[in-house]
Amino acid sequence: MRQRLSECTPTRVDYHVVGSIVYTNIKVGAFDWKKDSWNEWSSNDDAGDNDASPSPISSLSPVLQPTIALTKNQYRVLDIANTHLTKLQTLSIARGAGGDTKGYLAIDIEKNERGPEILEVGLAHVLASDSFFLLAINARHLVVEDHNKINNHRTGYNQKLNFNFGVLEMVQESMLASRIDEIVVELGCARDDVVRIGHSIHNDIAWLKTAGVELGLDVCDIGKAYQAKKQSIQSIGLYTMMDELLVGYENLHNGGNDAYYTLEVFLRMLEVEDMGRQNKSEQDSLL
Repeated sequence: MRQRLSECTPTRVDYHVVGSIVYTNIKVGAFDWKKDSWNEWSSNDDAGDNDASPSPISSLSPVLQPTIALTKNQYRVLDIANTHLTKLQTLSIARGAGGDTKGYLAIDIEKNERGPEILEVGLAHVLASDSFFLLAINARHLVVEDHNKINNHRTGYNQKLNFNFGVLEMVQESMLASRIDEIVVELGCARDDVVRIGHSIHNDIAWLKTAGVELGLDVCDIGKAYQAKKQSIQSIGLYTMMDELLVGYENLHNGGNDAYYTLEVFLRMLEVEDMGRQNKSEQDSLL
């Protein structure tokens, strides 16, 4: 039976600042200690022992959260994640008819899991002034006709025909870029004051570039923003985010559906930020 961490004397405590978050690595003797859950601690040499004990640094500051020693790449991942969380929080404060941002365009690409072909493109849009209402979301679903016989069995089992929010559209690969441009104009998204929303959106943007589509640089990745909110080194999937934010879903891995749900999750995250600011304001008023 190992000692509780609270009973040990740390031989080294490292603090690492990433954005507005302070990460802490505690070294006791020869062992690094990490936090497995909010109430449980374990050492790297004894992962099977689940004795719970309070954090020995909990009295220092509420912002200090311990984690394993971070690599340079993990610092970079967390720094990028915090950038997207800051972007989301800024959008939460500024949204509405009077804000600088006029709308949000969610993007999702379904690509051949065994090759470079783009199979589906999903787009979903809502005006910032209408972003308090889910019924205001307008979604489109394009299926690339040239690759219609290619099915992804590992992720989704061919959901390309199961679009929940309208009628799918078959498009020739040679016409894909021009059709996306047309839809972006139809939805009112071809402006600099429309933010592109996605989950792992850097992949979608890169894939669209191969098809000759440029959708702008003002982006917010909800996966990274949520990762920063949870203070997680690991990426968090859209499934998990929808479950935790109580967003219902069906027929995922359909481009149009995933774009719609990505935008819905984004709007839910804005709502959570709104509620957090309201609660803080009420608490401050009691002081």
